[in-house]
Amino acid sequence: MNRKYIYILTVVLLLTYSRWISFRVFTWGDWWYFFSESMSEFRHVTVWNTIFNMGAIDVTLWRQPVLNLPFGLFGQWGLSQEVAEKFIIFWPTIILGNFGIYFILKRQFKSSVSGFVGTVVFNYNSYYLGTTHILIYTAGVWGVFTLFCFIEVLKKHSISLAILTAILMSITGFYDLRVLYMLCFILFSFCLYYSIFLTSTAKGGVKKLLPSVSLLLLVILLFLLFNLFWIMPMVSAKSLVENSILKRGLFGNSFLNIKYTLTLYYPFWDGTRTTPFITHRVPPLYWLIPTLACTGMLLNRKSRIVFFFGIVALLGIFLTKQVAAPFTNLYPFLFNNIPGYSAFREATKYYFFIILGYSILIGSCVSW
Repeated sequence: MNRKYIYILTVVLLLTYSRWISFRVFTWGDWWYFFSESMSEFRHVTVWNTIFNMGAIDVTLWRQPVLNLPFGLFGQWGLSQEVAEKFIIFWPTIILGNFGIYFILKRQFKSSVSGFVGTVVFNYNSYYLGTTHILIYTAGVWGVFTLFCFIEVLKKHSISLAILTAILMSITGFYDLRVLYMLCFILFSFCLYYSIFLTSTAKGGVKKLLPSVSLLLLVILLFLLFNLFWIMPMVSAKSLVENSILKRGLFGNSFLNIKYTLTLYYPFWDGTRTTPFITHRVPPLYWLIPTLACTGMLLNRKSRIVFFFGIVALLGIFLTKQVAAPFTNLYPFLFNNIPGYSAFREATKYYFFIILGYSILIGSCVSW
């Protein structure tokens, strides 16, 4: 690893997110502020949430290990939210955000510059800078680590790495289940793609899939074991596939279009801050992003791993535009028919696909 690039990335990250280093109070939308007295209640693991109104089944029980329980401990120690969230969310994101994409690109292309540029694309796009969903960003950081680890599992057939992948996968879900939903699709697709196109197995057929699929099943099994603490109660309460989150209708159809998704431009970002529900024109400079991504795809067209992430980016472009042309009926069909898809009541979460794909594609362009 070329430490020079890691040092530069760390300095830039610290400067960009300097406010995250301090113990400032952050609140926005449904990110409420809790004093230590209220936070201390989180240390009790219960299916019934008594914090809001008269109480209800906690449909975010999966957050217990990284949010509720740590927040409860900080509250018990007399520390309020502005301290707890820095240790649990903001600081880990700052530290780890530089490494996931860097490792993937460095391992694939043997280029520190490629890893550097890909990391810049991943961390400093308008969605992560402009979105108010901090947990989406944090989960995305852990999700990239999970993907890197899973790629190594398929290459080395390592049981210990499979266990680590399941742990990282669980942490991703603890921060945001929707990012885990997208990550599972990527892991499953990459497993099949790797088995068919990237292995050195001489003979094809079903036998070619067995080693990789067996490792994927092991990761899934371990993941389920690590997450039984919330899966079993929610199944028993019949709230796993039928809850208030999944019952919400589509939202934000008029805010998204193919121009925003192609250019990786968050419609509410004005270049310096987020302006909720006020869209902006795509600055001409942002068209360099898809141009560089397409260039990376063309220059590395013989690289099958680049082709895979090109497909991921393309899928993200068509999903994130929601009901805009073309294929206007695709998103509503998926929303109404695919289990769990209704958690994505608005499609901006799928910027994760574009960010991941473009990071690899532009990194590969620089490597070439």
